This record gives sequence, C-alpha cells and structure tokens, in this order.
Amino acid sequence: MSSALVEGMSAAAAEDLIPVTGFVAFEFETGERYEGCIRDLKLEGVGALRHADGSVYKGDFCEGFKCGLGMTQFPNGDKHVGRYEKNVFHGSGTFVSGDGSFKYVGEFFMGECHGEGTIT
Repeated sequence: MSSALVEGMSAAAAEDLIPVTGFVAFEFETGERYEGCIRDLKLEGVGALRHADGSVYKGDFCEGFKCGLGMTQFPNGDKHVGRYEKNVFHGSGTFVSGDGSFKYVGEFFMGECHGEGTIT
C-alpha cells in the first residue's frame, strides 16, 4: 500500500468520492480496511488498519504511514505495542509471541530488536 489513500486514482477523482480531510471508513482494492482520520487524502492521525492477512494495527499515522504510538495484533496471536516509524517497529516497545513463550521489552530499529532490551 502506498501512502496515497486511493491508489491509481487522480486526486481530483478521489476528492469526489471521499473527503480530503476528516474521518473515513475505507476498503482498499488489496482487501485492507482503514477507519480513522485522513488529511490531504493520506492516513493521518489516529486510526485502525486491518491488513489482508488479518493483522490489525491501531494507533497513529503520519503522512500515510504507521508512526508514533501503536499496537499490532497478528493472526497467530503475536502482539507488538510501542513506537513505529514508516510502517515498522522503531523505538521502544514490547513484542510478545502468541503462545507467550517469547517476550522482548526494549528498543527496536527498523523492525528488528536492537540495542537495550530484555528477552524472557
């Protein structure tokens, strides 16, 4: 998914279908579904994004990307709560496996456990 709210559609055509700024509930052609705030036809502010694989992100969006604080629940039960940058875990956070056998609390760098942290 690109940062544009409506792929393959001109901004003028998209404006006729959805508000440029405000709250929307929108399903993408990819099967993803977004409910939340937009600005200038990009995901912006607080929202929830259900991916086609069944994972769900709830949290902050900036310029069309997951950013700031958020939580992702994966179909297998895995869960990440913490900071995001450009759609990946980045900064402090907690990752717990669905069966509870693995827990990491600490720093993430571009989606990977990195820096100080504790594994239990």
